[in-house]
Parts: sequence; structure tokens; C-alpha cells
Amino acid sequence: MWTRWSTTSWNYMKMLNSGLAVLHLVSDMRVRIKSFGPLYRALGERVLELSVPEGATVRRVMEHLAESRGVGHLVFEGDGLSGNFIIMLNRRDVDTLQGEDTPVHDGDVITVLPHVQGG
Repeated sequence: MWTRWSTTSWNYMKMLNSGLAVLHLVSDMRVRIKSFGPLYRALGERVLELSVPEGATVRRVMEHLAESRGVGHLVFEGDGLSGNFIIMLNRRDVDTLQGEDTPVHDGDVITVLPHVQGG
């Protein structure tokens, strides 16, 4: 398990009635992305690791990937994730879970597979 803290990991809570500020520490999570097909060719790496805030969802991880690596044109179609890929979370299709709103946890693995078609 990874432990990593950064300045962006600190969230400030509202001032309490007593006038004291409460500091709430939120750790970043490390999530691995495994890519295949067109996404692998665009990224140039089979496996990469991203740091995402605690409480992130599959969609947020994919947004972070798209923003940080410039692959939004592959990963998204309109307002949602592209239908050209099957997205797995720890070997389970996210469509059988909570879709792109499926929460991710520290150490999870997201695998992005292209649809295979043909006969």
C-alpha cells in the first residue's frame, strides 16, 4: 500500500463555533491504468500509475488520464466515456458495477480494452 501526502492533499474544513479551524487530511490514492490497442499506442506505455484524490470515481480517473496525457479524444465521446472501450476495475466490467460512477480505491487497477469486432 502506498502512503503519499502532498500540499494538494490538505482540505480545510469550516471554522467551528469555537473559532478553531479543523484540518482534514485527505490522502491521494494511487491507481494503475493498463492500456491496450489505440490507447496503448497513444500513451506509449502499457501500465502507468496515476495519483487521484480519495473518493475518486472511474470517470474522474479517466478525466485525469485524458487531461494529463492528452488522450481525451480517445477516451471520451460527448459527455460520457467512449463506447469504443471496455473499462474494467480489478478485472470486473464497470458496466456491471456502477458504471463510470464506480468508486476507486487505493491500489485499484483500471484496464482499458478496445472492443474486438469481426468474424
